[in-house]
Amino acid sequence: MRVWIRVAMAGALSWGSAGALTLEDCLEAAFEHSPVLAAARARTVAAAAGASEARSAWYPTLTAYSRLETTDHPPGVFMMQLQQRDFSFESDPNRAGRAENLRLGAGVQWRLADGGARHQRLEAARRGRDAARDGLRAAANEVAHQVTRAWYETLKAHGMVEVQEERLVSYREHLRVARERAAAGAAIRTDVLNLEVQAASAEQDLIRARNAVERNVALLNARIGTDLVRPAQVAAAAARPEPTPPDAADLGGDARHHPAVRARAAEAEGARAEARAARRDHAPVLSAFASTDWDSPADTRFEHSVTAGLALTWELFAGGRRMAAQAGAEARSLEQDARRREAEDRVDMDRTQARLDVAEAEQRLAVASRALESAGESARITRDQYAEGAASLADVLTAQAGLAQIRSQRLAAHYDLLTARSRLEHALGVRGQALDRAARPAP
Repeated sequence: MRVWIRVAMAGALSWGSAGALTLEDCLEAAFEHSPVLAAARARTVAAAAGASEARSAWYPTLTAYSRLETTDHPPGVFMMQLQQRDFSFESDPNRAGRAENLRLGAGVQWRLADGGARHQRLEAARRGRDAARDGLRAAANEVAHQVTRAWYETLKAHGMVEVQEERLVSYREHLRVARERAAAGAAIRTDVLNLEVQAASAEQDLIRARNAVERNVALLNARIGTDLVRPAQVAAAAARPEPTPPDAADLGGDARHHPAVRARAAEAEGARAEARAARRDHAPVLSAFASTDWDSPADTRFEHSVTAGLALTWELFAGGRRMAAQAGAEARSLEQDARRREAEDRVDMDRTQARLDVAEAEQRLAVASRALESAGESARITRDQYAEGAASLADVLTAQAGLAQIRSQRLAAHYDLLTARSRLEHALGVRGQALDRAARPAP
């Protein structure tokens, strides 16, 4: 991790309310702290180790050993004397006494042929490694979207607080005017009471809106994996100009290249390779072996011997174990292929739904933006008319409620559009590019 990233993250954590965070800061922190990505990285390491383990089956196995023995069993004594080249026909084999032997040696075994089972298991391990890497990219894609979604939901919640604050200020101003008119005899007492009720209701809505900000901040920090965001930083972020949603035509991508689909496809290929390996386990196995030994009766004089040869083994009956293993491997292959098709269908459905959500949010934003100016002007005119006695309190409350509703709808449509854009990028598999380094396997 570059030094400036660590400094920025440390500053965000230490400054608290002073730092104005951005979405990019949250994504960087998620790359560093997300437990989802940590687990995905660990899976890539394990899968790479599995591929190395499968590759080792092609190499010979070298072992070293030592053994110290003692016996008074006549055949054992006889064999030790032969190994030490110390046998004499003058000795009585039935009364050989006790003998001891120290053996030092080294051996090598090398599987030469096994019907291709090793090759298929290596192929399965490599596909598992590819699946883990694509799974890491899919996890980065998911984390980026979840962090982005939580970020926009937090900004939207803060925007709702501002809407409720403006609504409360407006009701209090109306209440002041109503009290002045009631004191002058131009308004009835019930106007004051109704506005007091509306102001109290607006104050309760403001309390709920502020609590919603706290909840969304907690959710955002949970998505990131650390307590990075503070409510005051959200306020500073919301004070910046709102981002402009990109046009739908700006996004590309192919569902077939979605990392989740690629991961499922690699898993399916690996399962097919495992099934082929299970079928080839029926073949005989040819191995070469060699060993060199040194035998001594008292660790003073060693006699050297060498053994080498070939071994052909063919398991003819195993109680149905190999047939069951083959049937299980073929069934898992069918399962993984079905899961691959399921992933493709899900990605296609997500893409369709995301595009519909984007189109809906764009239309809602356009309608709310057009209506906002009209609602604001209507509320202003009604307020002035009420102050002059030309409008009733019901007209004021209706206009004020309409303005607050349109503001809320426009705010929701704006951030829903940004969230829908993120979901579309997520469905296309390109959202995780914001965490590109997270998709790189650990060394």
